Formats: sequence, structure tokens, C-alpha cells
Amino acid sequence: MVPLHKKLDSLIQRSPDPYHAVETIREALGFTEFSVDSLKELKPGKKYFLQKGGFCFAFIMPTKTIESFRLIGTHIDSPALKLNSKPFVKKGERIYFDVDRSGGIMYTSWLDRDLLLSGKIVTDKGLKLVRLDSHLFSIPNCPIHIDREKNERHAFDPTKELLPFVTAEEKEVSLGKILKEKALLAFDLYLTPIQSGSLTGLDHQIFSSYRLDNMCSSFAAMEAISEAKPHKSALLGALFYNDEETGSMSIEGAESPFVIDVLEMICLTQGMNRLQFLKIKDKSAFYSVDVAHAFVDGHDAKFHANHKLELGKGIVIKRNHSLHYAYNIELEANILRILKKRSIPHQFFAPLTGKPTGSTIGPHVAVRYGIPTIDIGIAIQSMHSARESLHLKDLESLCRLMKEMYV
Repeated sequence: MVPLHKKLDSLIQRSPDPYHAVETIREALGFTEFSVDSLKELKPGKKYFLQKGGFCFAFIMPTKTIESFRLIGTHIDSPALKLNSKPFVKKGERIYFDVDRSGGIMYTSWLDRDLLLSGKIVTDKGLKLVRLDSHLFSIPNCPIHIDREKNERHAFDPTKELLPFVTAEEKEVSLGKILKEKALLAFDLYLTPIQSGSLTGLDHQIFSSYRLDNMCSSFAAMEAISEAKPHKSALLGALFYNDEETGSMSIEGAESPFVIDVLEMICLTQGMNRLQFLKIKDKSAFYSVDVAHAFVDGHDAKFHANHKLELGKGIVIKRNHSLHYAYNIELEANILRILKKRSIPHQFFAPLTGKPTGSTIGPHVAVRYGIPTIDIGIAIQSMHSARESLHLKDLESLCRLMKEMYV
């Protein structure tokens, strides 16, 4: 049996951006593909796959009439660099990529790393995914001999320093030339760290990689939906969103009405009316699964003393009274019952009082869909770094819990 962390690493390596992630998930699951135009063809007990750009939805129809939705939601975007509309900037004899951040990256962790160019383009032949493994790029750091205060200060000016080096030889350079596409019309391209994941620590229990936020949760959802059996009355679904790191405000993000529209269309084509659909929503559950901040020694003042998350301590149940996380008391009780029954460890997280915290897809789903929603996950260290870390026990706990959600 392939270890979980190796399967996760394979998923990450094949999914440098949301578009490639969708393709990887589609191939791994092998569910029947469908579009909103073929909703009438849905059959009881069958498994289906719907994709829209950097978003996808895998679900299993119940064997009988739909009475509820049981949904797990994650996101498949991560903090990254993206090419601007004019993708190059020239400084003297050197040419760099002109980039902007997508999400809150930790700038210095991205310096001096091999970066892969990948994403989606449009040519005169249509849409196409691209991945330039033949040429890697990097952002040079300023040496300590020149900037002797580098270790004493943490200031970083992305407008001046966030420059992925392209070439010092070419007088003219273009994306079409780099990608070997003569009729390039438009692009949505990412630069992301390409280094493979690895086990660290004396006991080889810590797995380090780029994109653990939030591909580890997406991996657990994939594992769960791939092994799930059709439920008698619940539509089982795994949703993989794009654009969470930038606020979910897109047609592929959790703020979009696309998913709830699709769920309603499924019900309508199954012979139900809107009133029945609204009743189904009220009986449903949405589990928003995303990583949480593990405690970092030396930074005690930045963490809630009573809610410090440790690696290896299992599932994290989140609560934020400013509603940066979704919360539902009945769903929490159900999760706790499952955790106790299956002897899965857990811990609770709350942010430092009065301090802002990150958010998830959870609040967007709760407001947009009107479905009871709760935020859970596992703890990782160095969130939004080019190299994040999780504990193998936590990954196992998450996969176990996700599978229980579909029982």
C-alpha cells in the first residue's frame, strides 16, 4: 500500500495550479463526467464529475430520493505568483517576469527556489493547459555581504525585489516563444515552487512541501469520495474550489452561486419542486475543511494561550466569534461523536482575542448556500510559506474522519 504522504506528494507535484489540480482529480477519481446540460441523465447510485475552470465537484447520487446533501468543501488554490498582463519587465540587459502575488505569500521563503511556470492559455485552437518543466525560474536574493542588515530586519519590497529572472541573453522574449505557441491569445499563468515533498525529523513524522494549504484537505476529500458507497437518501459531494486565497469572489470560488444553482437543478430534474429543495438544504451539512495554524515557539504572544495547536494532535475544530470561520453547534456535536467512536484525536482553535485571523470558504458557503456549515481541518506549520509542514498522524486522522462523513 502506498503511504498517504506519498500519494499526497504525487497529487501536489501533478497539480502546480488549480487548473492542473482539476485534471489530476478528474483522472484519479474516474467518475462519469457531465455538464449542466446533461442533468436529466443523472441516475441513482452513480458517481459524477463536474468541472468549471479551476473548480470541480465530484458527487454520488443517492439510491433513492434526495433528502439531504452531505458535502465536504476544500480549495485547490494556494498562495502563488501570477504573471501580469504585460508579463515581462526589462532592467538593463536582464529580463524578468512581471508578477503579482495571488494570496498572502511569505515573500522571503520564495527567494532562491526553483519555480515552475504553469497554468492555462488560449490559442486560436482553444483552451489549453501548459506546464513548462523544461525551463525553471528563480527570484535572486541580495547577498548578506551587500545587505548586512538583512538578518536584523524583515522588510521586503515586492515591487522591487519580487523579480523572477528570465534571461540576460535574449534581446526579445515572449510567452509565445517560451511556450512554443505561435498563436497565443490570452493566459492565466502561475509561478510555483517545484521541489518535491520530504519527510523530516528523527522519526520521519513531519511531511514538508509546498501547497499543503490546502491540498492536504483536498487529498483527504478525494480519498473519501473515491471510496464512498452510495447513500440511500443523501447526495454525497466533494467540492474543490478556486480563489479561496484571494477571497473566494469569483465564479470558481465559494462566493459564486454556481454550486447552489447546480444542486437545485439536480433536484428539479429529479422531479422535485423548489419548496422541497429548500427543505433539503435545511437538513444538509457542509464541512469546510482547511488547515489551521500550529503553534510556533518563540512567538507565544501571537497565539491564544488556551488554544495552541500542536502537530500530531489530530483534527482541529475551529471557532471564531467574529465569524471568520463557519460554526454550527449541531455539526460540532456530530463530529465529536464520530471522533470519540473512532478514537480520532482532536483539538480546538480560536484566534487571539481582538486580533484578525485568516478565513476559509466556510463563511461564504454558509451565507451563499444557506446550508449548515462548520470549519474543521488539521494544523500545519509555516502556512503560506513556500515550504509548509504537517504531521503524518494528522493526515491519517483527517482521511479517516472524511471517510466517516460519507457513511
